[in-house]
Amino acid sequence: MEEKWDIYLYQSRIYFCRSWTGVLAYVGEIEFNDGKVRIHKIYAPREIAEDDTEYAIRQVDYLNKDHLFKSVEPHPLPKNFPLDLDKIAAFSFSQYGSKCCFATYEDTINFKCPPRKPV
Repeated sequence: MEEKWDIYLYQSRIYFCRSWTGVLAYVGEIEFNDGKVRIHKIYAPREIAEDDTEYAIRQVDYLNKDHLFKSVEPHPLPKNFPLDLDKIAAFSFSQYGSKCCFATYEDTINFKCPPRKPV
């Protein structure tokens, strides 16, 4: 129950599937240049893409950063998601399992993790 996503790379596409159902959620066209990864196009389900395109982009970005690069990042919430802590917690767990740390409505693509201070 802890792993919510399976991510596959095949040729120049990256596939994001729900781990328990196998449902394909997103497909990204990917490029590797100079040691960097760039997803230059995302295919998303119509119900997500039409209602909240930015959420689809932010979710793919989060999945890359968190699941592939093991970076601790805030995960995105859909723009019209209710501001109810119990609903946010349930949604967050259903989307990301134990990998989620904290949720935000803000732009997560340009999030910069503050430097860690020695203890």
